[in-house]
Amino acid sequence: MKMFGAEMRSPNWKLSSKNRETLAVVVSALGHCKYWTTSHGEALRKETGGNINEVVQLAKDWHSAEGLGFKEKAMLTFAEKVTLTSWECNPDDLDQLRLAGFSDEEILEIT
Repeated sequence: MKMFGAEMRSPNWKLSSKNRETLAVVVSALGHCKYWTTSHGEALRKETGGNINEVVQLAKDWHSAEGLGFKEKAMLTFAEKVTLTSWECNPDDLDQLRLAGFSDEEILEIT
């Protein structure tokens, strides 16, 4: 567990720690994994200094969560598609991430 935590905080990532934890909360919630949703939710709360209500909203329904920008919404839309309907993914999905401002390295990390 310590090794995983150290990896999540590694300076080698292209995505911000906030984006990595946001992804982890949403993907864990989509997979109905209470343990990882809670664990990453707490990490996200600490990372952002935000309140737990914002994290809970992300986990319950990220589509209605307040404070997400265009870039974050594009990231979560792609992550949701990969998680729930990966067979429908196509190059256009990657183009949408690029249009939102993600580099190919960041797209790899999102995936």
